[in-house]
Amino acid sequence: MEKLILTIITAFVSAGGLGFLNYQILEAQGAINIQDNSYSQKMWVAILSMFNFGLFLILSRHHDFVSSFFVTVFLSSIFFIMFGRIIFKSFWKIIDKSFDNEDHVSVNDEDPWEKFTNFPQDKEILVFIFDFEDNLIQHGYFVSANHSRSEKSGIFLTPFVWDTVNIDSVYDYVANGDLTRTYVDLNKKLKYFAVILNA
Repeated sequence: MEKLILTIITAFVSAGGLGFLNYQILEAQGAINIQDNSYSQKMWVAILSMFNFGLFLILSRHHDFVSSFFVTVFLSSIFFIMFGRIIFKSFWKIIDKSFDNEDHVSVNDEDPWEKFTNFPQDKEILVFIFDFEDNLIQHGYFVSANHSRSEKSGIFLTPFVWDTVNIDSVYDYVANGDLTRTYVDLNKKLKYFAVILNA
């Protein structure tokens, strides 16, 4: 029975179970943002798994396998909760500087949808949604949005009355210097315009 438990623990650690746990911690913090089931996600889970497996091997030299397993879970979880966001923020700064040139656009792992919907809490936000043919899909005051990293990004709006809503009226906001944001969903072929009132 004990041999079976040791085999299960070793298989779980070496197969990347703890790496996936750390990945979930980093994703929840917003430290890492990668599309589900992508090659990049698998790569990062593998890297985190190697970190955990190395820690597990070191601990198992001085403690029994079961204790080493639980201590590995505890230490790695605490480590990434405390330092994960700092580490990945520094990582992207290094990547950004390594490509530094006049024509370079800043590189980071921030989710565009989350950045778009991260509005000031004390402001009213008007959101206009158009398709790629500039047909109005919906408009309203921003209430909330999900922070899904899948293709199921959604937004909740409350209606407001406006006589004429078209793409030109939205561009007028931009021309008049109002603070605006734009998000383009290439998969759904939608354009989101946000106007921050009283900014």
